Amino acid sequence: MAPPTYIISRVADPVFAVVIGLSAAALRINREEKEKGKTTQQTIESVKKYVITVGVKFVYSIPTQPSRRLKTSTTGQQQS
Repeated sequence: MAPPTYIISRVADPVFAVVIGLSAAALRINREEKEKGKTTQQTIESVKKYVITVGVKFVYSIPTQPSRRLKTSTTGQQQS
């Protein structure tokens, strides 16, 4: 079996792919927003607001403590 081939290295290839993907997304968003008449600075500000809003919603959706369920018997009394 032939060893896997890498463009840069085993670690750098995925990092490179993520950087290229994020750059392409940023370029596309900026281009679409310019077509709508927004400046690059306005686009950056709106993206910052969006990322912060999504980040805050994500952080607050993570439970801080695992839920603890008490077993109940068929009579409705708690068991330990």
